[in-house]
Amino acid sequence: MDRARNVLKYRNKIEKVVISILCLIVGIIVAFVLLNTYRPDKNTLRAFASVCMDTLCLVIMLIMVIGLVIEGRENNKTGELYRVLLLGTIIAMFFDFLTWSSDGLLAYDNWTYVFTVSSLCCGPILGLIFVLYLSSYLYELYQLKSVKKVAKWGVALNAIAFFITALMAITKSAFLFRDGHYEAGILYDVVTVVPVLTLLIMTIYAIRYVKTIGIHDLIAIIGYIVLMIVGALVESRFSIGTTYVAVSLADIFIYVMLQNQFIDRVNRQIVEEKRNVQKWMERSNTDELTGFYNRHAYEEEMSRLKRTILKENFVYVSIDVNGLKIVNDTLGHDAGDELILGACECMEKCFGKYGDLYRTGGDEFTAILYIGKNDIAAIMEEFEKEVNEWHGKQVDSISVSVGYVKAKEAQGCSISTVASLADSKMYEAKTEFYKKKGLDRRGQAAAHTALCKLYTKILKINLTDDTYGIINMDIGEQISEMGFSDTISEWLKNFGTRGHVHPEDLDEYLKYTNIQYMRDYFMQDKTSLHIFYRRKYGEEFKQVMMEIIPAEDYSNTDQSMYLYVKDIDK
Repeated sequence: MDRARNVLKYRNKIEKVVISILCLIVGIIVAFVLLNTYRPDKNTLRAFASVCMDTLCLVIMLIMVIGLVIEGRENNKTGELYRVLLLGTIIAMFFDFLTWSSDGLLAYDNWTYVFTVSSLCCGPILGLIFVLYLSSYLYELYQLKSVKKVAKWGVALNAIAFFITALMAITKSAFLFRDGHYEAGILYDVVTVVPVLTLLIMTIYAIRYVKTIGIHDLIAIIGYIVLMIVGALVESRFSIGTTYVAVSLADIFIYVMLQNQFIDRVNRQIVEEKRNVQKWMERSNTDELTGFYNRHAYEEEMSRLKRTILKENFVYVSIDVNGLKIVNDTLGHDAGDELILGACECMEKCFGKYGDLYRTGGDEFTAILYIGKNDIAAIMEEFEKEVNEWHGKQVDSISVSVGYVKAKEAQGCSISTVASLADSKMYEAKTEFYKKKGLDRRGQAAAHTALCKLYTKILKINLTDDTYGIINMDIGEQISEMGFSDTISEWLKNFGTRGHVHPEDLDEYLKYTNIQYMRDYFMQDKTSLHIFYRRKYGEEFKQVMMEIIPAEDYSNTDQSMYLYVKDIDK
């Protein structure tokens, strides 16, 4: 991906410089043709034009090298072969530059011969390298195994051309020197025709597999051979050094074409990787059986909610499917899955449009909802109706325990506190369910244990009689120094007045724990009373919450209640 970004960053600058240099080369060729027509010293003129073009192309090659360094190296065979091809082109251009510099400009015959032989020997070598590069590219990218057979013929032909070139160079049979200047002879035809022939073979092969390799690569291959043929024809006709100029331009042409395709391919890969990441994220946050969000997604959402203020229409719903263990043990896990999916179906119908649903345990679910103008009580009635009307193939009916807390009921509390309140209500409903059904005593005991872990005090009180019974409380709290008394009204009052409640919270604490206030409060059909205050632990005060809710046997004439106290964070 970094390579793609570097290519995109520097490609425009490189292309502008290359285009400018190409325009200069065209200008030089045009000027040479015009001057060749009207000036007598053609040898000096063609040498000068060739040197200029070679110099400009060497600059282009240098830019190419810089571009490759900037964009990074590909550690594969194709990338290495392309760098070798580029290096070979630079070497050939350098010898061609020296050839034309010495021939006509310097007129050193011996050096002219050495440079010319070196330049011509580079032709078959470049053809061989290009065949290897192209076959490696097509094989690595498109897995075309047959390209290796074609490449062997190309390599063999270029190797033969190289040895013929070396042999003819040693015998000097293909060079003609007129007035101390180099003229292309038979050797030039040999080193030109063979690479072009191998390129034609590779082009024909590419055309056969155009549907596989794509139009971009085919254009690049055809462009390479066209530039080679044009360069060879111009040099043959005007005796001006354009062959290696054409080779260098062909290298650039392939570079640009393949980079464009590379960028397109990388863009496709980026899009595909984003899709894969999205799918992975969905799978990692989704429960496989139900399609609801899983525990991991729930924890992330809770972390987010801890950093925000809960909206007024926020509702936290804790849901537990009753009797799952019994169904699994008696009817099998397929029936248990049907029970879970049936409950999820009811949840989706009633809660899905208001927020997100999470499966936080085997039979435990959470709904994080944002209720608009709708009344949560009405939605719960609809949910209860859906649950009662559901019937499965293996399981006849569903029973769920539900507890919910609205943000309005716990203003100023953290999401952790809200969740604990909802869980406590759900456990109470679950305990009541097992008590009525007389089923799964282990489940009932587990629900009781969970409640005891949540709360430091659990009392069953009676506001009418001013009495209480201890369900769960530390024995150290049951002493007179902690306000302990025979009546609940005196106990709550003494606890506050003996210094266990923060002075700033004392007046509000005494108001809401006044037994007459509580009697009147619940006579108004209130479902719960939450009292928040700071209580003393040793030398410091910590935030706690007292929750009072009607018991299952509550009536206005016999106000039986449950009183819970728990430590919370705000």
